[in-house]
Amino acid sequence: MTEPIDAIILAGDRKGSRGIAGTSKLLLEIAGKPLLMYVIEALDKVERVRRIVIIGPSDPIRDIVQACGSRLSQSTLIDVLEQCDTAYQNFWAAFVHTLDHYEPGQEKYDEELLEKPVLVVPADIPLIAADEVDEFLDGATHLPLDYGIGMTASEHLERFYPRGNEPGIEMTYLHLAKSDLRLNNLHFIRPFKVQNRAYIEEIYEFRYQKELLNILRVVLDILRTDGFGLRPIYLYAMLQLSIIFSALNLRRCLKITSARVTKEDMTNYASVMLQAKVVIIETTGGGCAVDVDSERDYLTIDQRFEEYSHRAD
Repeated sequence: MTEPIDAIILAGDRKGSRGIAGTSKLLLEIAGKPLLMYVIEALDKVERVRRIVIIGPSDPIRDIVQACGSRLSQSTLIDVLEQCDTAYQNFWAAFVHTLDHYEPGQEKYDEELLEKPVLVVPADIPLIAADEVDEFLDGATHLPLDYGIGMTASEHLERFYPRGNEPGIEMTYLHLAKSDLRLNNLHFIRPFKVQNRAYIEEIYEFRYQKELLNILRVVLDILRTDGFGLRPIYLYAMLQLSIIFSALNLRRCLKITSARVTKEDMTNYASVMLQAKVVIIETTGGGCAVDVDSERDYLTIDQRFEEYSHRAD
């Protein structure tokens, strides 16, 4: 993919977002720099990214953008928008902002607008690297898709694990038949081609799959989706059992349950749920998969940042 693309950074701190120790992630720093600054600087180095739209609490974001100063190129446009109430509203407001003089319904007769993609990333991945974003975008171009979900295999994330007396990041994976994959926070979306866009917000809000209520909500959504039947619930149960068996180090049980779910199962049912062509795009860099989702992870990344970031470049 050589065509320019707009990037959206979701930096909201309202519904669906979790602070760290009661503090907005925008106020957190790693090695003396705000988390968001790492994301801005990495995207600025991606040659095909022509514009970055950041949506969240606008005043602190503008301060961070200003602080980036001379480290940013002059070729990338950066726009800051005040946040809405939910993650999906933020995403949609930022996407519409990338359109020129958009009129509702225009995409129905404008093929170029219908096919317009955006890159979407969160603001809390300080180990993001431009080459991993490029790897992801390269993968997106070679596949027919409406929604490309970035994932990274476990073998590329082992360097983030605890080591000796040093803390590390405890990874949660989708244990599939041929690989263990972790969401890497990179999303390539053609928004007008995703018919059930509102479901993206639900996915974002109950992405914490260790919580029983969120698990039940997923099951209910599956039951409400026409044409699904009971097989997706079976597959979802296998995924949850695999997470439990992995945590308990029951390798033989894990092998049995993970063998029941393939990558194709995941993309097929995600496509039905979102009413779009969903594809998994794997990257090998690893840094994008490490987000600041807890105080423990934040302290770990801060402590081992030089080591982690050196390997991410």
